[in-house]
Amino acid sequence: MALPFTIGQTWTLSGGPHGWGGGETPFSSIDLAGGDQVVRAARGGTAYTMCQGWIRVIHDRGYSTDYYHLWSSISVNGAAVAQGAYLGYTGTDVTCGGAASGRHVHFALRQNSAYVPISDHAIGKWVFVGGAAYQGGARHGSAWAGVGSGLYNYGVLGFTQGIVDANGGGTLTRRAGPGTGYAALGSLADGATVSISCSANGTTHTGRYGATALWNRLTDGSWVSDAFLWTGVNGAVNGWC
Repeated sequence: MALPFTIGQTWTLSGGPHGWGGGETPFSSIDLAGGDQVVRAARGGTAYTMCQGWIRVIHDRGYSTDYYHLWSSISVNGAAVAQGAYLGYTGTDVTCGGAASGRHVHFALRQNSAYVPISDHAIGKWVFVGGAAYQGGARHGSAWAGVGSGLYNYGVLGFTQGIVDANGGGTLTRRAGPGTGYAALGSLADGATVSISCSANGTTHTGRYGATALWNRLTDGSWVSDAFLWTGVNGAVNGWC
């Protein structure tokens, strides 16, 4: 999914992962403010008006997203919307309950008809990380954005793509095969998006999420260690070479 505003804009993470109603778990939701104030669908799907100021979009794979506190929101009952479609403006509407201090969108993630933790999901190519309610933040590669920081909307991460996480900045070396014994073919910047054609085991390396021998062959024919990629999957994302 993209973030729920125009790709290429930067909005403020005004509230880190928290519950739909506040402090309760799961921490399914974040608060976003600023930009042009136009709230847009994070992914295509079917939209419904839950009540005034609250839109839900049903996506594929059992996912759905909620958008609350909206002003001038669309009125829909099963209309198809594309990714990036206008849903409303950030606001402080609390017709459906709750509270809002300053205009923003309360954005939440659901799967299989229930709210699910937003942590460890990549939205707008930011991987969200929880903490205490309304704290935490998000990571794009090695770059960290806490509450009060800006989130640039990089768009949608494809099912067979990954985000380079050099685990501290710097670059990631591309190799001619699945291991450090193969020739270096150049490097990739921290935060870069790569497309993966297949995977194989090779030399073991340790990244942010632990040690792995998995290597990914990119669509340009070069190889990178999975220890330094975020794909959202603990394993091959596009089959084995």
